[in-house]
Amino acid sequence: MKYNNADEMQQICKHPELGYSIVVKVPFLKECAEILLQHHERYDGSGYPKGLIGTDIMLEARIIAVADAFDAMTSVRPYRNIPLTKSEAVEQLLINSGTQFDANTVECFVKMVASHLTGSSIRM
Repeated sequence: MKYNNADEMQQICKHPELGYSIVVKVPFLKECAEILLQHHERYDGSGYPKGLIGTDIMLEARIIAVADAFDAMTSVRPYRNIPLTKSEAVEQLLINSGTQFDANTVECFVKMVASHLTGSSIRM
């Protein structure tokens, strides 16, 4: 995603911390707060807000990162009027597997998506 300026990027990058600060106060959601905080960490350590790397990122957050990215790619967004097809989004997940995303998480997600697409051209 491209940002218009550094201030816009800074504001967008605050959303994991904002989500954490809200959810941590709700007793029955408190256990989910850390997952929200970590869902924009990248497997290679280049994510935010803490720059966690690999398995230092909670498995639940790694799963949410893949699902969130897939949803973003296959949905209309303010920065993209035409969403990617499911196959194109899977291809992007595979390209970023091991860097942005946990490779094992991507592999499981891709298998799940492929099993739900009749006549899928998704390659494993």
